[in-house]
Amino acid sequence: FVFTYHGIDLSTADPGLWVVVYSPDPESYAPTSTQTIAVGCADRSVKSFPPGAFAGALAEQNALRAKASLPPLPDPSTVLHSKPAVAGP
Repeated sequence: FVFTYHGIDLSTADPGLWVVVYSPDPESYAPTSTQTIAVGCADRSVKSFPPGAFAGALAEQNALRAKASLPPLPDPSTVLHSKPAVAGP
């Protein structure tokens, strides 16, 4: 799980902004039965994406985040236990 709500005022946020992303880490020792990626939105809804559909959803989310002056989210498949994402300057 990666929490992505930093810089978001949830009381006024666009309901479609992602506040948490679940993406299994391929380096983890826990078995994964599916490669589905799930996101929790500011409106408390949850959306799930199969791997082939996630890239487009991420691009749409980053466009929404840009409108809100928020930094883009990285592709979660690039965030690994051995290579965590780090906040920008």
